[in-house]
Amino acid sequence: MVQILSVLFFLLAFAGAAAMLQVTVRDYRDEILAALLGETPPRRAGRSWSRTRVNARPRPVVISVRQQRAAA
Repeated sequence: MVQILSVLFFLLAFAGAAAMLQVTVRDYRDEILAALLGETPPRRAGRSWSRTRVNARPRPVVISVRQQRAAA
């Protein structure tokens, strides 16, 4: 019984993944084919993660209670 339920669960998961892939391919089919055939230049990525992290504000320095009391 457990084996049947686990098989049904995995079949349902695979069916869901296949449906999402089908929707994605259907929505972007023209762009995918154009990129594979080399007809259009690839899209430019937005901001790179490294640049985003460099421009991010540094975290504030957290001072412990003991250090605050010692400084006071």
